[in-house]
Amino acid sequence: MGSSLGGFRAANGGVVFLDEIGEMPLDLQPKLLQVLQRWEVTPVGSSQSHPIDVHVMAATNSDLESQIDKGLFREDLFYRLNTVHISIPPLRSRAADIPGFIDHFSAHFAQKYARPQWQAEAGLLKRLLGHPWPGNIRQLAQTIQRLYVFEDRRDWVLKQLFKDDAQEDADVAAPIQADSMPAACPAPLADPTAAEPTLPLYNLAELRRLAVRQALVATKGNRGRAADLLGVSLNTMTRMVVEFCPDLAPKGGRKPAAKPR
Repeated sequence: MGSSLGGFRAANGGVVFLDEIGEMPLDLQPKLLQVLQRWEVTPVGSSQSHPIDVHVMAATNSDLESQIDKGLFREDLFYRLNTVHISIPPLRSRAADIPGFIDHFSAHFAQKYARPQWQAEAGLLKRLLGHPWPGNIRQLAQTIQRLYVFEDRRDWVLKQLFKDDAQEDADVAAPIQADSMPAACPAPLADPTAAEPTLPLYNLAELRRLAVRQALVATKGNRGRAADLLGVSLNTMTRMVVEFCPDLAPKGGRKPAAKPR
C-alpha cells in the first residue's frame, strides 16, 4: 500500500496556506509551532523526521491577540507566524474592488454552468457596491453562483441578499410570482413559507424534507439546480425526493432502499 505525503511535505519548495488559523484547536498548536521552529515534520506512526523548505502563509478573521488573552491561541505561535502582517480591510470598506470581483466570479460560473456571463445593470451595481457584505468575498462569490443556479429567479436571490438593507428597490425586491411548474416536476409545489412548519426544527428527517421541498420550489422543480443548491449529486437528489417527498417523485421513479432488519 502506497503512502501519501502530508501537506507540508507535499508543498516542499512551495507555499503552505493555513486558512482560518484562529480556529486551530489548542492541542494542535504546539505541533504546528514545532514544525515552524525546526522546519521538519515527522509523519504519523514514524520515528523519522523529514526536513521541509516551505513558505507559510496564514489567514484569519479572528482577533488573535484577543484569542491569546482568552487562552485560546498560543502567544509563541502568534509571534512565530506574525513575521509579516498584512491587514486586509473588509469588502464593505473597498467598494471599488467589487466590480472586478463580480466580473471574475461571473466569468467563472458562466464557464462552469455553460451560460452567458451575467452583468449587473447600473442601478443594481450601485446597490451591490453599498451592500455591507458581512461574509466578504465568500458571500459575494456565493451570491454570483446563486444567480446562475436560480437563473429564472434572480429577483428572488437579490431580494434575499438585500432584505436586511436600509432600503429596497422595487425592481430588485419584487415578490416572487407563482409561475407554472415545468415538466421536470410532475406535481405542483406550494410556497414553502405558506404551509410548512416554522423554524427552528429539531427533527432531522423533517429538516431534510423541508430542505428538499424548498430547493425544488426555488428552482421550479428543476432537480439539477436543486441538487446544486443543496450541494449533492443529481442521483442523491433523486433519492432524497423519493425518500422525503414521495408526492413529488415521478411515476416509475426509484424506490427507497429497504432498511436492513
